[in-house]
Amino acid sequence: MKAPAALKLGTRGSDLALWQARTIQSELEKIGISVELEIVQTTGDLDQRDFRSLGGDGFFTKTIEKALLDGHIDMAIHSCKDLPSQVHSKAPWFAVLERETPRDILIVKSPYKSQLENILSRVQCQTQDLADHTSYVESPTAEASGGTKKKLLVGTSSPRRTEQIKSLSSLIDTRPHRGNVPTRIQKLKDSSDLHAICIAEAGFKRLRLAENRELMRDLAVLTVDWPTGPCQGILALQVRKEQAEIIRPLINHELTVIAHLEKRLLEFLGGGCHLPLGFRLTDSPTKKSAVVFFSQVFGKGEANLSLIRPKSHRLSSAFGKAYKAQSWSKLFQDIYEDLLANVLINGSKDAEPSFVSDNKISDRVWLTQPLSSQLPVFQAFRASGFAALSLPLTTIESCWNASEIAEQGKFTVSENFLFLSPTSARIFVTDIWPLLARQTTAPKLWAVGAATAKALSELKLKIAQAPESSAAELVQALSDEGIDSCKVFGTIDSKIFVPLEKANIRYEFFATYQSMENENALAERIEEIEQNDWLFFSQPKAVEIFVRQSKRWEDLSATAHFLAIGQTTAQALKHAGAKDILVPERNGDWKSLVKLAKDKSAR
Repeated sequence: MKAPAALKLGTRGSDLALWQARTIQSELEKIGISVELEIVQTTGDLDQRDFRSLGGDGFFTKTIEKALLDGHIDMAIHSCKDLPSQVHSKAPWFAVLERETPRDILIVKSPYKSQLENILSRVQCQTQDLADHTSYVESPTAEASGGTKKKLLVGTSSPRRTEQIKSLSSLIDTRPHRGNVPTRIQKLKDSSDLHAICIAEAGFKRLRLAENRELMRDLAVLTVDWPTGPCQGILALQVRKEQAEIIRPLINHELTVIAHLEKRLLEFLGGGCHLPLGFRLTDSPTKKSAVVFFSQVFGKGEANLSLIRPKSHRLSSAFGKAYKAQSWSKLFQDIYEDLLANVLINGSKDAEPSFVSDNKISDRVWLTQPLSSQLPVFQAFRASGFAALSLPLTTIESCWNASEIAEQGKFTVSENFLFLSPTSARIFVTDIWPLLARQTTAPKLWAVGAATAKALSELKLKIAQAPESSAAELVQALSDEGIDSCKVFGTIDSKIFVPLEKANIRYEFFATYQSMENENALAERIEEIEQNDWLFFSQPKAVEIFVRQSKRWEDLSATAHFLAIGQTTAQALKHAGAKDILVPERNGDWKSLVKLAKDKSAR
């Protein structure tokens, strides 16, 4: 009888990745599963630029995930922290084995150990229980640090570590520093101007590098117990959905819950590898806890948003701020609103956190989208005198299948690609386009709405129509150019298909994502909404979730005020029974919608 073929386990080719893969290979073979390793080169391996320059997310995992979805491999092993917060519906992942320490370490040249230790001790790096921190620890100045005044240069390409290190002291700066762990250590030794590097302790311990006397000669290791990247120290095994059962004996179920919670919080806050955000979640029978670091560099968008850093605020201290709550939902909301309360438009570091204008309306408005997509809206409501609160009802789950798209599409240069949302544009460019680049080079790109047009522009792509085009205007533009077919990328929830059919424009639809219910938006949060509150909706899916979860919908539908970003969302509200609905004249014009709400509330 022929022995079953060995399953292929996809992995990166670095020393640490191969250690992870061989460890999982051994564990799988213990339960009777024969495995062979398949090395896959990823974007992060091929492009050695600083992470901030790469853009997007999943630099070390997307190529492997594509190989899994295409059937070239049967499962994949990842450092869980490298996985993007947005998961694919057909490729679930699970935490396996035990979590290695999630801490960071500083590997420092021995002559500079005492200077760095002195700085770290002044911000209570190793001796304080972060969960009990309540007071702010001021970062030491050059004058207060004592000893030599030589400025230390620390190597790291992590945006989060960069901000934490810089916040320690004016005597420390950073420089981009990438490569596998042994390579980074050797680069430190060979460098004449680098004094230390900052890396994850997990990889250092797994490779047993402390035992490598030659590599570690004249170097010292300092532990820095600050909030680190979500899921640091966790191994994630990813499989196709239909094969999940075979790896069940390896799954650490409790750790999988924590890992997905940490990814969910990252997504909740709009984050990824590019965001200088660190946190650590702790679960106990009596409370849920987190320690969070979030630097002043929030990101650059329409309003060049950033996080202010007042001296009294723990969030931007390297060692973060502690939060406690009775439920994950409440904990996430407390963190979310603390961030929102400290966000400042235009990136001014010196301005005071004053958002409310002289016209203090004090009405409450609930925003139903994640932080990453509604910061400008939040600021506009605050500036107009509203008390803006968060209620993120939806989350995004990828569902594209690149093989199906490639087989069905057979794209040519003359193709017309129509994107229904910013999310569809980003997923296509980062996840799908690399697989199709050999088939076509210059399709025409069309965008529904200004936000989608802007997303394509930020991805360095040019659209074929006016950026403010609504769905109806876009269909008219296609007709005017004599276009009779296109390929549509987005979610099945879109209402553009009827106008396309009426205009006799044939289309092939490729689902790239689906809006899912945010499990953290529990009924307890919805029940805090009162009569005469305002609710801001930007998609029908959020309306559906809200109506279903609210126990008081019949009352709120008649007494609350509803703001709909477009006609489709307004129709969903009207169909559900909402009475007082405001809609801007132009779909997607949230600035006008804020003004309409302000004018009505002031009357």
